[in-house]
Amino acid sequence: MRSRYTAFVLSDFDWLRESHHPQTRESFDEADTRRWNAGNHWFQLTILEVDGGSPTHQVGRVRFEAIVRREGGDHMLAEDSLFGRHEGRWYYVGTSGGSSESASPSRTVSSV
Repeated sequence: MRSRYTAFVLSDFDWLRESHHPQTRESFDEADTRRWNAGNHWFQLTILEVDGGSPTHQVGRVRFEAIVRREGGDHMLAEDSLFGRHEGRWYYVGTSGGSSESASPSRTVSSV
């Protein structure tokens, strides 16, 4: 999860594609992701809950919030991300119920 957040921070679209599970990798739309991420300034990742993900699990879920500044304001992105193990390695599968984004006017975020 953290490596995917870092990939968004660094605009590392190769890693975003590579970190998709082989069964879902074709659904990754790099052009759309580049457009969505253009001009974003990422500030904070908060992991809220982790379910599964140990060496004995084959699936895991990570609920998180991330703060991103764009279009002149701070926004909070919230998501339940699903991960699956394939050949001993964890991959992003998708979301459980999608993701949401809202303006975050009550938070003051300083630039890094």
